[in-house]
Amino acid sequence: MIEMTDPIEIAAADMAERIANNKNPFLGALLAAKAVPAKWLEWPFAEAFGLFRRSRGLTQAQLAVRAGVARCQVARLEGGHDIRLSTLRRIFAALDCDLVLLPRSDKLIAAIQDEKRCADNA
Repeated sequence: MIEMTDPIEIAAADMAERIANNKNPFLGALLAAKAVPAKWLEWPFAEAFGLFRRSRGLTQAQLAVRAGVARCQVARLEGGHDIRLSTLRRIFAALDCDLVLLPRSDKLIAAIQDEKRCADNA
């Protein structure tokens, strides 16, 4: 693992750890979202993904091998180009991550948490 000094890279690694340590990845993502700096949420996905990959200490080639995809697919993703959903899922799986929807507003997060509580009590 590389040593990180950039606060954004540290936040990305912290978010990844919080999600990975939660039994429910969706709720883990909701909890981790509170810790993400606003700047992180404003970044294009491609740039944020590149930071995340590097925070895991992986090159594009190493990630591609783990995912069983061509390195150019990882480069396309980080370049902001479209890739197939199945390829994206393979890349996320290679990073030991889940691909989830993450609400942007506190109001939506609260509604989802309420829905979860209702489902658990049913």
